[in-house]
Amino acid sequence: MTSVRELICIVCPQGCTLQAEHQADTWTVSGYACKRGLHYALDELDAPKRMVSTSLPVVGGEYAMVSVRPDAPIPKDMVMTAMQSLQGVSLAAPVKRGQVVIENWLQMGVNLIATRTVYKAR
Repeated sequence: MTSVRELICIVCPQGCTLQAEHQADTWTVSGYACKRGLHYALDELDAPKRMVSTSLPVVGGEYAMVSVRPDAPIPKDMVMTAMQSLQGVSLAAPVKRGQVVIENWLQMGVNLIATRTVYKAR
């Protein structure tokens, strides 16, 4: 059985409209202007991933919160679980930009890192 999906590539600002046809366990993709579009479509169809960002409280910091993100996209079906795992997590100041906040977050093979520096409050 043949199935067809339409995707919009989000890798670059061009936003190519991609057509993916599934036939005999193989995807055929068309409509991409560069190889990145092909790789995006195949990844999105096989194992979609997303970048997520959030903020965590900082105890004793010059700011009350620090922004964090994974160092690589995480599986789309793990986004809600990943966010829920951060409930009740707080960090002690100082926090440095690029600091690993959680190593191997939920055994997904990605680290959660701080995206800004928060010094201790004076």
